Amino acid sequence: MRFPGRAGASSCALAISTALSEILFIATANEWTRIPPPLPDRLEVIKLPGYTEAEKVAIATTQLVPATEPLQPTRSERRT
Repeated sequence: MRFPGRAGASSCALAISTALSEILFIATANEWTRIPPPLPDRLEVIKLPGYTEAEKVAIATTQLVPATEPLQPTRSERRT
């Protein structure tokens, strides 16, 4: 969509024009702290629980790291 002004928007793909107040915008974020401070004030924020930090670390150490070990070069293959 193009936003020629604050009052409305037009879609090149659908060939329609509409008021921005009639559009539902959905955004996702994995890290809340990276969202610019003025933005959350203009949004209705719905937080959906996910993995805790401890669960993420456990997944990384038990699943991700072992899965990548075969892809890592051996000491003799490494450049020094």
